[in-house]
Amino acid sequence: LEAFPPTGGSVLQHGVDLTTVAPHPPTGQAFSTEPGPRETLRRLVGMDAACELLIRFDVISQPLDGPVVHSLLDPFRRHLPYAPLCGSKHLQHRDTRRRTHADAVRFSNLQAYRHELVPLIAADIDREDAATYWLAAGWPTPTYVIINPTSGHAHYLWMLEVPVGGSPKARALLGFIDAALKLTGSDPAYHGPTVKNPGHPCWLTLGCGVAYGLVEFFGNFSPDVQARAKRLAIEGPPVAAGGESKSDGPTRTGAKRQALFTSLRAATLPLLRDANLTAEEFT
Repeated sequence: LEAFPPTGGSVLQHGVDLTTVAPHPPTGQAFSTEPGPRETLRRLVGMDAACELLIRFDVISQPLDGPVVHSLLDPFRRHLPYAPLCGSKHLQHRDTRRRTHADAVRFSNLQAYRHELVPLIAADIDREDAATYWLAAGWPTPTYVIINPTSGHAHYLWMLEVPVGGSPKARALLGFIDAALKLTGSDPAYHGPTVKNPGHPCWLTLGCGVAYGLVEFFGNFSPDVQARAKRLAIEGPPVAAGGESKSDGPTRTGAKRQALFTSLRAATLPLLRDANLTAEEFT
């Protein structure tokens, strides 16, 4: 039986005219009407920026994909705790609890590392153009850009060449980098270690294989930002009456700035004291 007769007419099979049946679309696209990554990025950041992102990055996951298996996820998953905290965005994280490594990677948000060993730098960008904000800010290329396709907000993850353990100098430098990112546009209320899961299909995730050293990363900031970040990490931000910060950076509420200072001070100063180091070595 020929699928289509050479001279017209119809071909009937079980009462169905096969000449009127459209060919099957590729597997996985039969009933999908969702936009692809190019369309989603174009909606969020415009055509030119979307094309630049797709040149720089591979698409690791996109909405409505199945379970994601991608070699670019290996550096991230390699350092996950054995039983990380994890939860679901659509349940507003009411289901957050510890699960095994195999189960945790199925959730939209999860704990990326243990505080004893930090394998990455993370930033939360609450802007509609978050997919490309790192370019405008002059930050290094993220290893992962994990985008909320609805709001456009994103998490950036930069994998480190060598995870940061107990070294006082490395811990202090990690605090300076965190302060510099917050001074130049990342959410000051975000501290990790919970991140958007780059392998979850509810996010649009872009990835590349880069990794950084701490000194190399901190060197990407201007001398002025470096100096301000060191002061912020060691001394804390000045807060005026009424709760508004006097910082010469972007205006933030005194409560958020104080939360940032408290977390950074708790992380760096005990380490400096334990190692008999002075703050002047880092200024």
